Amino acid sequence: MIARIERAVHDLLTASLPALFGGGTPAVALAFVTNPYTFDPRSADAEAGEPRVDDRQDRLAFDPAHAAGPYALTKPPVAGARRVWLTNAAGDRVPLTTAEVVWDPHDPRTFTLAPRPGRDLSGFDALLVLYGVAAVFVKRKLAHEFALQLQSSDAAKLADAEALAVAALELNRKALADAAAQRSDSGDYAAEITVTGIALIGGESTAADKRVLRFSAALELKAMRALSAGEGTPITTITSPGETATAQHPVRIAAGVDA
Repeated sequence: MIARIERAVHDLLTASLPALFGGGTPAVALAFVTNPYTFDPRSADAEAGEPRVDDRQDRLAFDPAHAAGPYALTKPPVAGARRVWLTNAAGDRVPLTTAEVVWDPHDPRTFTLAPRPGRDLSGFDALLVLYGVAAVFVKRKLAHEFALQLQSSDAAKLADAEALAVAALELNRKALADAAAQRSDSGDYAAEITVTGIALIGGESTAADKRVLRFSAALELKAMRALSAGEGTPITTITSPGETATAQHPVRIAAGVDA
């Protein structure tokens, strides 16, 4: 499968119900039957291959004892809003105001912090930064159906395993989706796969010692390519031959030029 959904389901059940599914020889064995995944043809992106603005998220190490920094983004940002939060391993977030984040006027990737008086920095170990970058990417939606087989010669344990597996999976759909996310990189190319939904759609008894649970998952694949030299660089000045642009007049076109 293109994502790690089966592994996420297996790990969740063995961790949540170890008496049934855990150990080297589990009381109830788990096995997957994977069906092909299909792309939604309506999700094809007409802008594939062209540089455009994409969202970028960085998680940067933060030390409260040396809060000022400096810090550096992993990619050059484009013009636009940049949001910064204090965060920790538990996922807590506290937004920093624009006055508390000081961007270097000569290097748009670099910034320092000037926390307001009284700002409690204890317990935070990272900065989360959301900003825009120039990128080449495309997104595609796809669907995947798969089946999980439960097998045991103990009829009572098999019945318990079926009911409890349904309970554990239904109560942990968000955790399943997070665990199934995947990123792959090689050279100039990368792919990110996110699971936008997992649904248990049915089940059946295929034999006296087997139960099958059937799932449907919705996913999104984001394919990315690194920018070539100069690709995606914004135009900052336009001049005619012999003209010189300035910060106040970035466009200098000589009189008489037929534009």
